[in-house]
Amino acid sequence: MPYYGGSVHVWLTCLMFFQAMLFLGYAYAHLLARKIGGWHLVLVFLPLITLPLQIRATPAPDSPILEIIVVLLSRVALPFVALSTTAVIAQLWFSQSEAGGADNPYFLYAASNAGSLIALLAYSFLAEPLMGLKTQSIVWTGAYGLYAVLAVLAWFSFPARRGADPALTGRMIGGPSISATLYSKWILLSSLPSAFLLAVTNVIVLEIGSFPLTWIAPLSLY
Repeated sequence: MPYYGGSVHVWLTCLMFFQAMLFLGYAYAHLLARKIGGWHLVLVFLPLITLPLQIRATPAPDSPILEIIVVLLSRVALPFVALSTTAVIAQLWFSQSEAGGADNPYFLYAASNAGSLIALLAYSFLAEPLMGLKTQSIVWTGAYGLYAVLAVLAWFSFPARRGADPALTGRMIGGPSISATLYSKWILLSSLPSAFLLAVTNVIVLEIGSFPLTWIAPLSLY
């Protein structure tokens, strides 16, 4: 955003990208993670090829939206999708282990949301005012490298993982079948927060003004 300004359409474009990549990461984790097992670590390490983030953009004078999307896809999409899989993958790996509480791994999802909120506030009030873009890129790259190492450690820390044990596999796939109506209800309800995030943000910036601290409120609630 420092390259393209703080107008509402720039922020909403970034939010739309955020929602799309988040959905892609969740879809990947839901459809493929259980099948590919440890090969997921390839996706985790792949973004290191593109890091550190180096965005050199010359904004178009009239409508930079398409250019913003291209820049985000080429520079940000891969590490973001890899990170967005973390909560679901961590729950899967933990549920397939023999660790205490493995039958109820959903506290990890709550911890993920809490971490996201802390990171949003920490960036807005600490990182952004105190660090330049180059320093932020270096710090982010180092933090991502640490995340990749922790992912490897997590994978190898559970000797009874991967669903190889029939008891674990039965635990994962057992239970009543889910109707198409219930699936549709889940999808509709889960889409409402995303729709409200975009709609409320748009209304707020049009009525109050367009500056970053305004946008933090609806994103924090989300």
